[in-house]
Amino acid sequence: MSMSSSVGENVPPDRGRSSLDSEMDDLSLILNSPVKASQKRPAEDVLSVPEKRSAPHLPAAASNQHTYTRPGFDNNSVLNYSETDSGPFVVHVSRSDGDFAPVSNHTRTLKIAQIIYNGKISGIDEIKNMGRNRAAIIFKTYNEANSFLTNPLLSSNKLSAIIPRFQVTRMGVVRQIPVEWSLEDLVSWIECRSVSTTVIKARRMNKKKKIDGKTVWEPTGTVVLSFLGQVLPKHVYCCSVSLPVNIYTLPTIQCLKCCRFGHIRDQCRSQARCSRCAGPHEGNSCSVSENNITCLFCSGCHPASDPKCPEHARQRSIKLVMSEENISYIEAARRFPSVRTSYADVANSSLPQKPIFLSRSAPSSNTLPSSSPSSSRHTPSTSYKKTVFIEKSSKPILSKSYDRHAHNDIISPPNSCLPNGCALSTPTPCAPATNDNLAELMSMLLLNILSKFNDILPNNVLIQIHALISSLVNSQPKHNDEGPTMELS
Repeated sequence: MSMSSSVGENVPPDRGRSSLDSEMDDLSLILNSPVKASQKRPAEDVLSVPEKRSAPHLPAAASNQHTYTRPGFDNNSVLNYSETDSGPFVVHVSRSDGDFAPVSNHTRTLKIAQIIYNGKISGIDEIKNMGRNRAAIIFKTYNEANSFLTNPLLSSNKLSAIIPRFQVTRMGVVRQIPVEWSLEDLVSWIECRSVSTTVIKARRMNKKKKIDGKTVWEPTGTVVLSFLGQVLPKHVYCCSVSLPVNIYTLPTIQCLKCCRFGHIRDQCRSQARCSRCAGPHEGNSCSVSENNITCLFCSGCHPASDPKCPEHARQRSIKLVMSEENISYIEAARRFPSVRTSYADVANSSLPQKPIFLSRSAPSSNTLPSSSPSSSRHTPSTSYKKTVFIEKSSKPILSKSYDRHAHNDIISPPNSCLPNGCALSTPTPCAPATNDNLAELMSMLLLNILSKFNDILPNNVLIQIHALISSLVNSQPKHNDEGPTMELS
């Protein structure tokens, strides 16, 4: 064996170099080693790289850079609105030297509004309360909002004004970025073609793993990008390769010391609060049994750090709205009611469930126990509040007034058997009235009466009466051709 080949086998792999450098070194050793005549030629080509069994193939070294911010856009820099931004143009104002006197939040907002009103600042649409020692001023135009940041009125009254970053930036997620790439190179390689924006910050997401009982954070290919502007692009181009951009949802963070949301233990400035019994101590030192655990948010039988708590679902909904609509936490929290149980609900849940029924007519004097000061002083934990159910009085039976259906049948118009319009299309002839034969009937009646007095009446009178009756009968129209049924004599 030659010296060069033995040296190549005994040299340990250099972990600081890449796999491509190691392969090039192996190739140079093969090319520089002399080939003996008695030595057999390998089956592979001379230029092929032999497989190294002693040293396994190492992955590319990951970049140690976790976050990169473009110069001039760090957290302390002042961001302004641009002409492409849309309203509302919000500016947050707070006291530089801390807090006002111990008054309510609304009073603090009024004091800040008084200072701004006396300064005659133009372009203000509305001033809102944004929590402790902070007010939000909404301007009509972006120029008025930007110029207010450098107004001398702020420094003279110990006020500071900033434009919140969520108003002028958007956060998106890109995936499958090589872990060996540095974030500085990634930011310089990314370009936005559809939207006029710039990447000002990049942060690589890490993944927690346990190796030999130790917690190790490994970098992943997911990178969170911060874009300058109010519009999040759907795609970005990295080295002319299109990468889809998704909305970054803010994580739900809970402090393990005070059990509040929005910060971690290292950033907590509040007193400790137990997640098991809501006492003034941390949850890891609580001795409450599993059956007596009480959530300080919803009073449920679970710890305050339980992900199934309704308050956790509420916080996740708040973070989702903040990410999608670019609004503050206070504005998003107003859309979701608190799950905290009120004192009245807690008092009602601790009352006895057995109700007491009272009669309206004869109330009992000993039904409700006495609530004298002496008895309440001896038994402070006993509640004398009772739930009383009063029986409803029966309604009187009303007498029957009238039959509505019969009344409607009387006053309703009669129904015709003929269809509408038949009288105009096919008119029917008028039937003779029943009074048309009245004169003929009367004449026949008189003739019958006179026939009985033929022997009494004189002949000349009888002739005149007969002529008069005949003239009356002949003057009426006849509806049939038949003559009188009685013969005159």
